[in-house]
Amino acid sequence: MRIVFICLRLFKSVDSFAPYLKPIIIMALQTGMRRCEILNLKWSNIKDNYIELLETKSGKKRNIPISEKLKTVLESIPNDNEYIFYNPKTNEPYTDIKKSWHKVIDEAK
Repeated sequence: MRIVFICLRLFKSVDSFAPYLKPIIIMALQTGMRRCEILNLKWSNIKDNYIELLETKSGKKRNIPISEKLKTVLESIPNDNEYIFYNPKTNEPYTDIKKSWHKVIDEAK
């Protein structure tokens, strides 16, 4: 039960201080993907019901299933850049989200 309250506080903080992190966090929770895999994810990696990762830490291709929740999240993201998660100021993928993440964590207590 405690984990539910922690998650609620986390997402409330995300919504207030860094809403762009929400789909990134959901992607991480739903897939177990590494931060660099998520931040460098392109729309071309999204197949019908899975995410195709060609460059992984192990060097081996991985296919990750897409849950219904994640499918809904992906459908809500505009497909106007080759990268799924990108900085709208630079049109480049995020390279680091630590500052925003720490702000969210601090606010969520």
